[in-house]
Amino acid sequence: MTVRMLVRYVAHVDGGVHLGKPSDDFELYLQDGLANFRLIARGMLLDTLASVGTVVLRALEPMARELAKERN
Repeated sequence: MTVRMLVRYVAHVDGGVHLGKPSDDFELYLQDGLANFRLIARGMLLDTLASVGTVVLRALEPMARELAKERN
């Protein structure tokens, strides 16, 4: 599973942007596999996305500091 696959699933199948149908085997696998554990699984997916967001923000902090210095 890649971050892109996870984001696309949550956004386009799970209702993050809109509810849709799976567009590939991976999305179908997730949808079928998570159906029995809906509340637990959705929480796990969203926790994973939140963790990815935290990592991205931390990785961008040095660049943000440099850009702020250039503005001043």
